[in-house]
Amino acid sequence: MSRRTALVLLDPAAEVRPAALELITLGRSLGRVDVVTLEAPSVEALATLGAHGVEVVHQAEVVGAARAEETRRLTAVVAAVLAAAVRRTDADVVLVPAGFAAKEAAAVAAHALGAGLVVDASDVAWQEEGLVVTKRVFAGTWETASVVATDPAVVTVRANAVVAEPAAETPRSRGPAGRGAHR
Repeated sequence: MSRRTALVLLDPAAEVRPAALELITLGRSLGRVDVVTLEAPSVEALATLGAHGVEVVHQAEVVGAARAEETRRLTAVVAAVLAAAVRRTDADVVLVPAGFAAKEAAAVAAHALGAGLVVDASDVAWQEEGLVVTKRVFAGTWETASVVATDPAVVTVRANAVVAEPAAETPRSRGPAGRGAHR
């Protein structure tokens, strides 16, 4: 079996936000972690991503837009970028922050991909039956577990569900096969 890939949506910002680092930490438990962004990350952001175990950063370029900044935040644009990145990377799972705009883009991307969607997850793990997504319901009084039966799966993860931690081994420390790349 080949190594699974988790694709994380990076919020278009000059810095890497804590929510993204939480998603990357969770993604490492699922397999290889790539990120997709709609803006060129700074050198500092790339260093932070590498320290947290990101193997590849995919940067989408918004072309022909008079107001590229505004266009990068449109649901349809973000969803199209997510869907294209999933097809390009053959990602098994897409992890998205649980903000309103990101949830909306995740839903549109999941529809375009024919993917299963779980919103506001608290944990995600591969188990024998497939990708099991846990979430809290009824104001946190119950915890549910769902198996996503599609490949890929799109999951929004609620804030603070995971403690962000740097990777024990960074992609560069793994040698030539694990070198990070910027596309």
